[in-house]
Amino acid sequence: MLQKLVSESRLNDPSGDIAHHFSLNGAIKTVYVNRRQHEELTCGELAIVVLSRRHHLVSAHVAAKVKELDPHIPVVITKALPIDDGVPDDLMW
Repeated sequence: MLQKLVSESRLNDPSGDIAHHFSLNGAIKTVYVNRRQHEELTCGELAIVVLSRRHHLVSAHVAAKVKELDPHIPVVITKALPIDDGVPDDLMW
């Protein structure tokens, strides 16, 4: 079931030319993506699922479902960091 879910949801672009680096079990790994995918990975809309020793690019929703079905499957989801614009959040005008 997991293999089918991931393979049917896989978004890898074989022509991707941007190296996206991520940490997995203490090692730096790389997956090649296109510009749109890199932006979506960076803001957490896409995720990386490691299954059968391959890196599968999937939506964050599918990655969450994979994690729910088998918590031992490695899933990498980047959390968008808040932007520090120098203005305090509690500033009142």
